[in-house]
Amino acid sequence: MQMYYSVLQMPGNKADAVPCERLRNKSPIASCLGGFKDFLRQHHNWGEVLFQRILKKQSGKPSGRKGEFMKTILIVAAHPDDEVLGCGGLIARESRRGSLCHVLILTDGSSGRYDAEKAAAHGQNIEAANRVLGTASVRCEDFPNQRLETVPVTAIAQCIEAHLERIAPSAVYTHHSGDLNRDHRIACEATMVACRPYPSQTVREIYSYNVPSSTEYNAVSVDTVFVPSVFVDISDTLETKVEALLAYDTECHPFPHPRSPESLRGHARYWGLTVGMADAEPFRLIREIR
Repeated sequence: MQMYYSVLQMPGNKADAVPCERLRNKSPIASCLGGFKDFLRQHHNWGEVLFQRILKKQSGKPSGRKGEFMKTILIVAAHPDDEVLGCGGLIARESRRGSLCHVLILTDGSSGRYDAEKAAAHGQNIEAANRVLGTASVRCEDFPNQRLETVPVTAIAQCIEAHLERIAPSAVYTHHSGDLNRDHRIACEATMVACRPYPSQTVREIYSYNVPSSTEYNAVSVDTVFVPSVFVDISDTLETKVEALLAYDTECHPFPHPRSPESLRGHARYWGLTVGMADAEPFRLIREIR
């Protein structure tokens, strides 16, 4: 069974107060849009995305540096918490800048590990963690946890393609092809299949990310080592990433485990120092179409 969590806030909640106020102050047309938000959410899965895009059209403001405008981004993760470990700082940073960051988790991460009660709690953890980050939406598919090799890659790719059609992202982030975890490697392969550069393809950038406790555990070779080429400054969002990891109480462990708050801070500091930043998340550019 597919699970869908919408983590965009309803009008009146703290997280939605600022954009709604901006909407009211922009124009009568923009003000009318607020009344359609609930209608769109009720009748179409794409309602929230459409609403947010219209908001951004009204603002007409760049999201960050000069020439850097808001994006629609898809993060593909094999398991719950992979999106936080690999891209948590990026998601929080881009969400604050007005970009739409959607998360697709291929498995529930609990099959074969937890009973029904813990599995339900794990679903709540997913929603809580992504709310902390400001994720626009997060969807969990029901592919077998830690057994993606039992599913044809084409089936996983078709699932990813459906989400690409739904949100039309310009950038996609996926697992490193050399991770020790087999599910991670298959997720990367399926993502590449789904993002084939057809003329109608909306994806212009594809990146792979590093997952502590998997990427660094594989035997070192030219095919497995993670060599980043893009570094994102997460000095302002590192603690948000840590807070999101803490929401995954079943996945967070005491130091010196790689999935601990101290480890996340240490990794961010290490990668930041390699490029003259205080804290950074590393990514490897797989493809960019200009």
